[in-house]
Amino acid sequence: MKFDKLAQNPNIKKLIRECDKGDILFSEGSSANTVLLILSGSLQLTRKKNGQVSLLTLVGPGEFIGEKALLQEQSFPRAATATALAPTTLLELGSVHFSQLESEAPSIYNLLLKKAFKSLISRNERSESLNQILKSYDAQKRFLLFVHFLATQGENTSQGKVFFLDEETTASQINCSREEIQEWVQVLVNLKLICTRNDGRFSTPDENVFLTMEPSTLAVSKAA
Repeated sequence: MKFDKLAQNPNIKKLIRECDKGDILFSEGSSANTVLLILSGSLQLTRKKNGQVSLLTLVGPGEFIGEKALLQEQSFPRAATATALAPTTLLELGSVHFSQLESEAPSIYNLLLKKAFKSLISRNERSESLNQILKSYDAQKRFLLFVHFLATQGENTSQGKVFFLDEETTASQINCSREEIQEWVQVLVNLKLICTRNDGRFSTPDENVFLTMEPSTLAVSKAA
């Protein structure tokens, strides 16, 4: 069952939640007892440590946040802050709603259960990948790896992967200036490795090119 059809089901349609770009869905440490399934859009999860905000991972369509709520009735503290990177549609479920689905809509129940655990595993793997990126020494190499990371989390379209790249967030995460990020993004646009879209996102026909691209290309292309 596809998620657009899922949102039309009368058993869960009333649980749909809409948010705009920049909206904070919840903050780190806040009390929660619901799980969120992203139907469309994109979120970033961040955590604050020693006064610095770190990006944990990105979450897109078909993925969950707060899987604990499917398994327990009591509230729990959110481990991160969730911010919408684009207009986003979510399904918000508590343990009671989930239990009702088991009897009222078993096919949806099984789908959500499988997706929840798959999402949790996938997000943990992405967090490990992101940590490896941030350990890379060269700033331009970090940028290319980070763009690859963002693209792999993007949406598959006829134009390739479509993804969000926020200059300020990227600069903060890879310890560069926003001006450097703007320059490097422009280089990728000039090289036709990424394309700017009308909705503020980017697309790339091949996200893997950033893995083999020489970091020095960013400086050489700029000078040219």
